[in-house]
Formats: sequence, structure tokens, C-alpha cells
Amino acid sequence: MTTTSQRLLFALAVSLGLGAAFLATELGIDRSEPVRRSVSSPLSTSLASRRATTAVRNAVKTWPGPYSAPIGRRLSLRTRVATSCVLAKQSAAEPGQMLGMEAQGTLIVTVLARRATELICAWEWRDLAVNAVAGTEALPGDAMRADLGHRVLVHAECTGEVLGVSIPSMVSTTGRNYWRALIAASRFIIADDGAMRWQREEPDPTGMASVTYVREPATEAGTEIRRECTSYRAVGQPLASVLARGIATFADDAGWYRHAQHDAKVVVEIADMKTRIEATQTVGFELVHVDDVAPESLPPADWDQAFADLGGADDTARAGADTSRRQVARQLAGANVASVIADLRNAVRALGADAEEAIGLRRQLIDLLRLQPEAALELTAALAQPDLEPALVGYLLSAAGAAGTPAAQQVCADFASQPVRPDASRMAALHALFQTDAPTPRTLDAVLTLASDAGEPLPVAGTAMLLLGAYANRNAGVQSADVVEFEQLARERGMLHDWFAALGNAGGEAVVDAVWHHLTAQAPDVRASALGALRRVQHVRAEQALLASLDYDADPRVRRTAAEHLAERGSDAALTALERLLPAADKGMREAMRRGLQGAESARARTLLSKLGA
Repeated sequence: MTTTSQRLLFALAVSLGLGAAFLATELGIDRSEPVRRSVSSPLSTSLASRRATTAVRNAVKTWPGPYSAPIGRRLSLRTRVATSCVLAKQSAAEPGQMLGMEAQGTLIVTVLARRATELICAWEWRDLAVNAVAGTEALPGDAMRADLGHRVLVHAECTGEVLGVSIPSMVSTTGRNYWRALIAASRFIIADDGAMRWQREEPDPTGMASVTYVREPATEAGTEIRRECTSYRAVGQPLASVLARGIATFADDAGWYRHAQHDAKVVVEIADMKTRIEATQTVGFELVHVDDVAPESLPPADWDQAFADLGGADDTARAGADTSRRQVARQLAGANVASVIADLRNAVRALGADAEEAIGLRRQLIDLLRLQPEAALELTAALAQPDLEPALVGYLLSAAGAAGTPAAQQVCADFASQPVRPDASRMAALHALFQTDAPTPRTLDAVLTLASDAGEPLPVAGTAMLLLGAYANRNAGVQSADVVEFEQLARERGMLHDWFAALGNAGGEAVVDAVWHHLTAQAPDVRASALGALRRVQHVRAEQALLASLDYDADPRVRRTAAEHLAERGSDAALTALERLLPAADKGMREAMRRGLQGAESARARTLLSKLGA
């Protein structure tokens, strides 16, 4: 199975509640580290806190309606959850794969507290059995059984709408989403206006569903509610189809549903991989026993504790990232920084710096730096060797910048800060840091020092200034106003064009005022560079300056610069000006317009690009 399809299969499995136990065996995934959240444990509240909640707990004992179970009502539901995920390849040479899990036992739902139209209830399994398979092979279910062995709190409305869940922090990310999927499957939301048909938007661990409910006429058996998913907006998954239906029968004497069933099927088509994935989930609940316990014997229920949303996007992302790390770790088995660098050096010497093999080895080095903190120290030691080829140095620094970890960033920042290094290599270290979206304070401090130190060589200082501009554009610890403050230093050191380019990287309204007086400078190259500083500024004054220079500047280089940046903007005013200019445009002007229109999305911009020709 390819890495892409593995990740997609895993994502679907997590979303529909497949367990960590068999995923760990089939896909080689270790149990993920616990997710630590600032959620109060329902068993850790002090006696004083328990007494303090009693008044709130008893503020509302019950209310009329389907979910009318009073405080202390304990509902025993015989529950079965069956999930499966099947990956089928069109190629006969690549057999399909199937993962499946079944959990069954008694789910105990206890109403702990009520206030106004809300309730908190505890969910916990009894006599739980978990069975998992991969193909025809039985797999252990210990991990998922442990995750489901914890008590979970559900905060809900009297209509059945789930407001949040509290899952103990020791439950794995996969287990957390299994709980979420189970709670979502149990959710039957009742219209509070007596309607016989209503619609809802309901989140679950996979996305957001549009659901239609229908209430059947009441009978002696109770009130029957049916639901059907009419459309679905998935999170990060190219779903081909979703079919989800449910039915529940509510009994007035229990204050809950007596029977409930949920069936869902998700289909994913990956055309470029000729792959089809089907994930299914079936959940059944049957009420087998009802009893009431004294409220004072109940575990405490804290209305102010943190409840997480039912979507669980963070846990899904974290679970996917954990899976990816495990897969990468397996692929790197036996590799270390020294071996990868040795192979990379041989590839660069024999095949050249652009060889596919060298690019693949760079990818391995990035993975090592992300997975193994000590790898950054090994890379620093390797870069200290005096006989490294410049191309190899560039690869090593580029890998560190792409890895982006604090330790990897420090490798680049330290290398760039060493005056004994060649200017080209120091600039390569700074260029590597352009890949970092979240620079650390140490990284920012190093780059700021290089940009502002009058003793630094101009190429190094100029590159550092450009990097600060890029970080300002990403709101990564630097603001456009910070880059503006370099004007005087840039003038004194003859780096005005570097400063303009840094402002162009930064964008932001502050740039307009900073360069305004330069737009009428005597030197055409200064005017052109000042226009370049406006390329990312969306303020109307920036566009007015570009339009004015296009129409009135006497120098063709300045007008071409204005034309290119107007074409990049693609606004109606910009395109109107370029269309008007097109008949009389010379070769240089047409080329500038063509560069700016590359990648244009609007139909009008694409039409103009076609008129410019090849």
C-alpha cells in the first residue's frame, strides 16, 4: 500500500471509529502518546466540590420529552459497534486490504446533573469485548479495550444535541475519535417545536453532515425518529459518496430511547491511484435495564469544566501525524545522519546536485531531523568538516530549513552567523530558513542581527533582510513596520534595493507610506524598486501608485515594472489599464505583462494572457 493510501485509510478508520489495536499491527503504528488536556477528571474533584455541585445537580430533576431521564437514572444499553475499512485496487497485481473491528458489551449511561435545558451524563462500558481483524487474521484488541475502559462525560441539550465531550487525557488520539464516533452515532436530535420533519447540521470526527429527521406518529411502542444524511462536507478527504441512516424508538417510562440503530457507509475514489476505499460503521443500542441511584452517590459533575467539541479535528490531525511519523520511522530503519550524508555526497559527485537520488536522500535527512532530536547535532558536526562540496552543503542546509524544528533551525542560524564561512554558504543557510513558517525567537534574533550588523558582508545582510520581510508577510514574529525601520541603515550601507525587496516580501499597509517618496526619486531604478515593494500591498493607494507609474513615468523600465505587478494583482482596474495599453505595447512591455499574468485564475486575465501569445 502506498503512503498516501495508507494515510487516507487510516484517516477514514479513525473517523469511523476503527481501533488503535489492529491499526498498530496492520500498519505498524505504535500506540500514540497520550494527549494532555486541561480537562478535570470526573473522579478527582474534592468532597467540597462534590457538595458544591449538589445544588446545581438538583436544580432541575427532569423535564417532559424524549430525554427526560432524571438525575441518578442509570440506563444499561446492550451495544454493538462494527466498523470496517476496505481498500480495493483495480490492478489484479495489488490485492485489496481489509481492516475491521467489533466492540460489544453493555454501555452504562448515567444522568449526573441537569440545569435549565442541559444535562451531563457519564458513559462507561461493562463486559466489553473487542475483536479486530486484518483480512482473515485476528488481531489483539487490548489497546482499544483500554481506551474504552475509561468513563467519558457528555454535555448535551434536552433535545439530544451534543454540546461537548470530556474524554480522559490518557486515552489515545485514535481512542478519543472512536468515542466521538460512538457518541455521534447515538445522537438523535429532537425538534423542540413538535415538528414532524426537521433538518440539522451535525459535526462528527469526519466532517459536517446535513441531516433530515422525520418523527413517526406515536404508538404503544413509543415515538419513532428516523434520520438520514442528505449531504456531507468532509474534512481533508475526497469523499465520493456518504450514506448514513438511523432510527430510534423513545420510551416515555425510560426517559431515553429503547432501541436505536445507526448505519453509515463512506466511499472514496482516488482516480490517480486507481483505488477505491469503503468505510462502514454499524452501531446498535438496546435498552435492557433501568435503575435509579441516589444523587449523592453519583460522581461529581462540573458544569465549568472544559468540554471538547464532537468534531475532534485536532485529534484526527494528531493521529494522522503520529501515523505518518511511525511510517517514516520504519522507512528510515537503520539510517542515520552519517549514512545519509555519505550517500548524498556520492550521489552529488556521481550524478549532480539535481539528481533524483540526491533529492530522495534530502527527503530522508529531513525526516531524520524531524524524528530524532540528536540528528541536528550530528548535522552540525558534519557541516564542520572543511572538505564538503558547496553543493552538498546546500543540500544539508536546505534539509535543515525544510525540517523546521527548533534544533534544525538552529543549525541554519548558527551556520549563517559564522563569519569564517564563505558568503555563498552563509546565504544558503539563510535561504534554507525561508522554508520555515514558524521561526523560533533564537532564529529571529540571529536573522535580525545579521540584517542590522554593519560589519556583515552586504550579500549576507541583504539576504537576512529579505528573510525578515518574508517572516513579516507570514506574521511570524516580525511586522512590516519592523522592516520599514531598516531604511536608514539601508541608505547608509547602499542596500536600498535590498530594503525595497524586503518590503515587497513583507507587504502590509505600512509599506505604502515607507516608499511613497521614493516613487518620485530621480533614479529610475529606485522608482522601479519602490514599485516592487508594493507588489503584495492590497491597499488602494498601492494600486493607484502602480497605475500612475504605468501611465505617466517616463522610463520604460519603470512602466514595465508597474505593468507586471498590476498583472499580478488582476483587479478590474489593473486589467482595464493593461487591456488599454496592449495594442501599443512593445516586446518588453508584453513580456512583463505575460510574467505577471502567469497562473492567473480569472477568465478575464486568462483572455488577456492568450492575446499576449507565447
